[in-house]
Amino acid sequence: MNESGRSRWGDGRWSTRASFQNKLAAVERLGASAAVIVNPPGVAGLRGAELLQPGRGVRAYVNIPVLHLSRAAGERLVAAADPEARSLMDLRKRSDAGGFAVELKSTASLEARFVTEPFHVENLVGVLPGRGALAAEHVVVGAHIDHLGRGRGAGGRGARSVQVADAASEGVVYPGADDNASGVAGMLLVAARLADEYRAAPPDAELRTVAFIAFNAEESGAIGSRYYVANPLAPLTQHALMVNLSSIGRIERSRLHLQGLASGTGLAEFVAPLLEASSLDVLAGLRFTGVGDHTPFQRAEVPVLHAFGDRHADQRTPRDTADKVNVCEALAAVDLLHGIVGAVAAWPQRFEFEPRTPR
Repeated sequence: MNESGRSRWGDGRWSTRASFQNKLAAVERLGASAAVIVNPPGVAGLRGAELLQPGRGVRAYVNIPVLHLSRAAGERLVAAADPEARSLMDLRKRSDAGGFAVELKSTASLEARFVTEPFHVENLVGVLPGRGALAAEHVVVGAHIDHLGRGRGAGGRGARSVQVADAASEGVVYPGADDNASGVAGMLLVAARLADEYRAAPPDAELRTVAFIAFNAEESGAIGSRYYVANPLAPLTQHALMVNLSSIGRIERSRLHLQGLASGTGLAEFVAPLLEASSLDVLAGLRFTGVGDHTPFQRAEVPVLHAFGDRHADQRTPRDTADKVNVCEALAAVDLLHGIVGAVAAWPQRFEFEPRTPR
């Protein structure tokens, strides 16, 4: 990163290689037995003080133990292990100058204890029955219905309350208008439109069954979607596609991300005309840069698409409010996703799962 703590690549935005998913996958491929993460000092923006929530999502990244330390704990670890007594900032500046690895030649013993509290939550499912020979096959349209409640102070998951001035006290509501009320609203609009189209379709039309699912506990590790994959409405071999709507309410510069186009054979080519006709600038990605409710389906070898807008400073804060939703661009995203789901529901062929998504 540069002197101001921003990425030295491109326009200052972090590349996809900077995600936890890609970093951890890289060290696992190199044979690491475990990973200890410490956020580097001097990072611009809100990311620098965030810690992964215990047990949340990391299991979807890698199969090795992962611990995420506070910066203070990281300083103590480095001070105890590095014979040259370098600080985290010293190591960061060395890293900024070029790729490197430092062998500390020390042994560390780390122990983690988990305290779990059971919460009983429900997915909400609405089914649009199919017709004819395709009726037994399913398309899932999903969006997570949960958010952060009242933040960390009241048992929330992953809130930024420690960094947001207007959330310094406990009990501040995190509205989640973009993340992810916008995705749920978009899913409901797609459902209403498709229901009208199915009613108007000729009696002999062949259409897949479409399940619209508001997944719960996504913020706690995609628990609701993992439950569905373990207990599907129909065998997963009969699932043709999963489409995940996430944070489509704050689309800026008409940019919409649509990832997973390489998860099914021919899927990218199939949706290309629909992307071309959209009023949005669709950033079509072959691979994924994060995890979410689409990840359990991908791991179960179901082709998936994930639609979302650019990350913004209000996400996962009390400032993510409904008055900031860009309704026009969100409706444009709904138009596109409705077109994709409707076309796949009527398409007689299947997109075979591609196990190796290009990087």
